[in-house]
Amino acid sequence: MAMARAARVAIYAKKNAGVASMPARGESTYAVPGTYTWVAPAGVTSVSVVVVGAGGTSGGGAGGGALAYKNNISVTPGASYTVVAGAPGNSQSDATGGTSYFINTSTVAASGGEPNSATGAGGTVLAGTGGAGGAANAFNIVTGK
Repeated sequence: MAMARAARVAIYAKKNAGVASMPARGESTYAVPGTYTWVAPAGVTSVSVVVVGAGGTSGGGAGGGALAYKNNISVTPGASYTVVAGAPGNSQSDATGGTSYFINTSTVAASGGEPNSATGAGGTVLAGTGGAGGAANAFNIVTGK
């Protein structure tokens, strides 16, 4: 079975002028699949977020996850926000990679790639701006075709 790539979510924060109690910039990265809670630091009222959907799995190859980003997402200092880093497809079967998103799938989100047994298509941008994941390669390592 092909090994799928893990998803990633990165949150970039820049403090507002006049808030001396925090660094000028900060970053939180989530590279292990799962659901997390991110708390907006004091002085941060907007963030930029990049999400990557997880790759699918399949014996004949699978599509890669999409990448989506969005700048200037409004947040409230001290408030909690949901972060999801999608899980790669199960390495023991054909499976679609998980969707990654920040807050919800309408804010900024990228879907995972599909297994070759389906369409082998790359993931798609569900919300935000970005690009689709690469399609599966149908190359067979046994036959060389």
